[in-house]
Amino acid sequence: MKITKARLAEITKEIVQEEKEEYEKFFRAMLKKHGVSSPAELSDEEKRDFFNQVDAEYKAKHEGNA
Repeated sequence: MKITKARLAEITKEIVQEEKEEYEKFFRAMLKKHGVSSPAELSDEEKRDFFNQVDAEYKAKHEGNA
């Protein structure tokens, strides 16, 4: 089965959208875990810790497959 460039672009767009939605869900859960609705509500130190935790804990489905 041959995949056209247009179909490949469509598949790629679908995968990116799916991963974006998963990341947003994870990010919202992390905000809730920290008791805030936005990172802006955190002090500078708390923001650094928050984003370090997000970076350490979130693993995309296709992370490392590039």
